[in-house]
Order: sequence, then structure tokens, then C-alpha cells
Amino acid sequence: MLPQLSECADKLNKCVEKFVEADEPLEIKKIMSKFSLDVVASCAFGLNINTMDNPDSIFVKLGEKVFQPSWKNRLKQTLTSQYPEVLRYLGWKSLPQRLETFFIGLVKNTMAHREQNNIVRNDFLQLLMELKKQDMENLNNGQVGEEKSMIMDDKLITSNAFVFFVAGFDTAASTLSYCMFELSRNPDIQEEAYQHILEVLDKHDGQLTYEAIKDMTLISHIFAETLRMYPPGVEVRRKVTRSCLIPDTAITIPKGLRVAIPLYSLQNDPDYFPEPEKFKPERFSKDNRDSIRKGTYMPFGDGPRMCIGKRFAKLEMRVALIKLLLSYKFTLSEKTITPLIFDSSSFMLVPVGGLWLNVQRRS
Repeated sequence: MLPQLSECADKLNKCVEKFVEADEPLEIKKIMSKFSLDVVASCAFGLNINTMDNPDSIFVKLGEKVFQPSWKNRLKQTLTSQYPEVLRYLGWKSLPQRLETFFIGLVKNTMAHREQNNIVRNDFLQLLMELKKQDMENLNNGQVGEEKSMIMDDKLITSNAFVFFVAGFDTAASTLSYCMFELSRNPDIQEEAYQHILEVLDKHDGQLTYEAIKDMTLISHIFAETLRMYPPGVEVRRKVTRSCLIPDTAITIPKGLRVAIPLYSLQNDPDYFPEPEKFKPERFSKDNRDSIRKGTYMPFGDGPRMCIGKRFAKLEMRVALIKLLLSYKFTLSEKTITPLIFDSSSFMLVPVGGLWLNVQRRS
């Protein structure tokens, strides 16, 4: 999917260029949200929606609706993860009906169009369609036993496609925005990253290949440190499936209890990360990363339920950052409120007033 990611990043660059020409600061989160939506639409559904030039796209409006800071959304999120039975009793849905209807129709129509016209694309929806085809063949051949409920049907395809949208939209946009914010107020690290990109590209004949991106270790460290300081999900909630004794204590967590793991607090704890308020990508260098205590850093979660889109998200964010740094320099605008204040009505890390940056073209 690298060519699709690269195409979306080129559109992102063209959007930033408009602010250079107008000599105006940009609110980086709004820009990154549009980029992230373009990526989801292209890599999940095979759609070229170009939200950079089409701000009235239904994708943009629905994406904003889901993640818009509000106490009602915050309450729904809490009930969904902690008390789903209360949510059902009240007759509430965790997501707007319009969004649900839109996605059901989108997936249904896209699959029908591909099947009728023998269209095959290298995207997430195509992978799900192939799984459905395999499952149907196994079912017809009598090779499916008790696991019939897990067969990939249209409903399960729609659910997975929707998860791709929700999980991949604001998380990537937020991480990219905070990354740009930290690089803007740490110009020495920004310049080091730029030089590192040039050096690696020189070894790969100037081509931004998958191998070249993997070789850009400093870019990986920068994102790792960004995710430490600003994890997209401030906590991970889980339900205990069997009673568990916490090691070296007399505390037993009973089966059925719902627990919250405070990722933001763990990853900004000076006992685990000295000077946690400082942006230090070298924490994740080859020489230092083994000293990080297990269980104190998990922005993608951990164990069998960790984020399934981890590798995709990392690739998406690195492509965007590399292309931006190759073309532009960023500095912090006075419009940004610092120190950052987070909106308490949001279940994500949303900065009050936005993240405003100045941008200039590299010579």
C-alpha cells in the first residue's frame, strides 16, 4: 500500500504549500485529520476522496462527528467500555445512526461494484472480500464446523471496515500533529531528522522505498517518543477473564472486573522515564531501549489484543513526516497555547486552542 500512502502524502504537501504562499500559520491537527481520512478512504475502501480540496466531504463531517469533544461523547465512550449494559438499557448507540447507515451502504455498494466488474484492488476491503470467499468455499465443502459464527460475511466485513476507519483516523492524525509540534519547538532535532532522511535516501538512489523508510531509524525514534508523551488513547480498558494475583502484593483482581490501565500516566512517570516532559528520541535508540521497563510503554496496547494496525500506522505516519520535512521547515506559532492544556470533555488528547505552526519552504 506504499504507493497509495505516498500519493496521499503528496496531496498533504500541496495543502501545506498553500499556507507557505499565503504566509499564514496552519492548525496542523486539521490538516493531518484530512490526510488521515484520505489514507483510510484509499487504503481501506479504494476511494480517492481528496479531502484537502473537498472540505465538505461526508468523510470529513462524519469523522469530526465521532471525535468532536463533548461531554455526551465522553459519557457514551465511558458507558461503552465500562457499562455497555447501561448503554443498551438507555437505548443509546455509541455512534451516530447516520454514520452507521453511511458505512453499511458504502461497503455494500463498493463490494457489489467490484464483484460485478471484476475489480481487484490492493486494499483492506479486498482482503476481507477474499476471506469471505474462502469461508464460503469451506462452508460449501463442509469444512466449517462449530465456528460458523466466525464466518466472514457482509456484516462482519462492514464491522471490520468501520473499525479501520475509527481506529485509523484520529489516532494517526493526533500522533502526527504532536510530532510536528515537538519538532517545531525542537529545531535541532528537526534539522537532524532532515539530514538523516537525506543520508538514507542517498543510499537508496533517492527513492522513498519501503526499505529506505525502514532504514530511517531516527524517524522511528521520533515517533516512539511522540507516542510516549502523547499516546492517542490515554488509557486501555480490559475485562478480567480470570482471577489474577498481582506479583509481590496481596492484591487479587477478581474475574469479571473491568480495569483501566493509565497509559498516559505510566509513560510520563519520572520513575520510568527521567525528565518525561522533555522530547528525547534517543530514549528509543538501540543502546537505550532495552532499559525501558516492560509494561511502562505500550501506546499500541500489548499482548494478543494489541493494535492490529500498528505496522500500517507506523508506515503511514513516517511517509507523511518524511515528505513534509523534505520540503518544509516548521516553527511554533504564537497562536499555540503553551504549556498545552487538554480538553477535559474529550476522551482523546485534544489541545485547547489547537496546534498552530509556522511553515516555510526549504531552499
